[in-house]
Amino acid sequence: MTGSSPLSHPALLAAVLAALSHELGSPLAAIKSAATTLIDYRQRLPDERIDGFLHSIDSQTDRLNDLLDDLILLAKIQTGTLRLHSEPIALRRMLARAIEQLPPDQRAACLIEGDALHVMADAPYLRHALVLMLQRLRDGATAPTIIRLETTSCAQIWLGGSIELDWGAPLTHIDQLLASSDPGRSRQAADLLRLALSRALIELHGGTWIVEGRSDDGPALCLTLPLAEPDADDD
Repeated sequence: MTGSSPLSHPALLAAVLAALSHELGSPLAAIKSAATTLIDYRQRLPDERIDGFLHSIDSQTDRLNDLLDDLILLAKIQTGTLRLHSEPIALRRMLARAIEQLPPDQRAACLIEGDALHVMADAPYLRHALVLMLQRLRDGATAPTIIRLETTSCAQIWLGGSIELDWGAPLTHIDQLLASSDPGRSRQAADLLRLALSRALIELHGGTWIVEGRSDDGPALCLTLPLAEPDADDD
């Protein structure tokens, strides 16, 4: 990872981790509330209310697991213990599998165009980076997300849409965000951390992450990854 990585600033990391402690508290509180209600009042509750509480426990547990996985991954990156096992990967297929992990209402809004490229990558970690990026991109978006694949001396992934210029350095203004009175600041901090993790994983693969301002369509995100020859066992 380069020295300019968004995860290379200890003060910003400390601020984000502090915000995530609040973000972790939200699903824990929801799980505790639902479980306590079921224990105390199960005999008096209609079946649909019971199903609702069980669904809340299930979904909030998934949310908690996702946050913990991000923290573990962050720790591995920071300590230099994350090891990649690169092999030729079909990029279009990888993107399609990442899209499959989005919520159902967001999948159809992601369209892949361009070349059939192969890159050298660790399949699970690259897929995780792409999922984190697409989740952030699709959050609240109304227009379709076009993912265009191109090639020069490397594989390029171009994204337009709801890209902001500060995507180039996701954690640059995190201290200002956490100092604000915005009640959603911890959620925003968690979203920025996931975006920063996505960028860090792209950089660990030997790629780049650049936001370019374009006067016609607005900012665009360009990811690059090392090219590879196709392999019979690609992902």
